[in-house]
Order: sequence, then structure tokens, then C-alpha cells
Amino acid sequence: MTDTSLDRSTTTPSGAGLLAILGVAYALAMAAVATWWQPDGDQGLREYLITVAIILAAAGIVFGLVVRGATGRGARTRAVVLAALALVAVVVFWSGLPFILAAAAAACALPIARAPERLGASGVLALAAAALAVVASTVSSFVG
Repeated sequence: MTDTSLDRSTTTPSGAGLLAILGVAYALAMAAVATWWQPDGDQGLREYLITVAIILAAAGIVFGLVVRGATGRGARTRAVVLAALALVAVVVFWSGLPFILAAAAAACALPIARAPERLGASGVLALAAAALAVVASTVSSFVG
């Protein structure tokens, strides 16, 4: 008889790939806004490319090491921690980190949210904090 069960320690939560792509795309767009939106800004391509490298490295680390394998109770804890880090990272909004961390928090929390009775207060808190981090960082990208 063959064993068809999945090893949950290496399984990525459902939708994490899409959230990673969306998080990176939005972070890159907001980095471009933060770099070139201000008419008197002296930022250039070099600064933007450094930010792109930060965004891609952060996404690889967070989604490859933290989100991967986030299941059950561990997923909820990871979602809360990632959302809290996203809020703290708003002070460095230009780096794209709040967007990556918020997308990662959502990637951990959303599979749990499909069964709302399992989401709990901490899951709701994680999703709300991630959304707040995205909104605050988006506004900061436009106003500097």
C-alpha cells in the first residue's frame, strides 16, 4: 500500500504563491511611486534597483522560509507575527517590506479564514494589522 499523505512541514499554504506575486508586484509599484512621485525628488534608477533587490530578497526569505510549512496553529501565530512586523516596517515603507510582510501574513491567515470558526481573534487581528500596514505604507509612498 502506498502512502499518499502530504508532509505538511514542507507544504505551502494554499494561495501563498499568488499572494507572493501580488505582494512583490505591489511593493515594486509602490517603490517606484516613492522613488519618482515627488517632483523635486533626486532619486534615480540606482536607488530603485537597490529597493528592488531588497524586495526580492525579502520575498524569497519570508515566503520561502516562514510561510512555507505554516499550517494549523503555527499558521495563526506566524500570521500575527508577520502582521506585527509589517506594522513596524511602515517606518521603512520605501523598502517594500511592509507589503511583503503583509502579503505573507495574509498567506498564513487566509487558509484558516476559509473556515471562519477556526480563524479566531488572532487571525482577524493579523488580517486587520496587515491591511493597516498596506494602507499606511501606500499613503506614505505617495506623500513621502
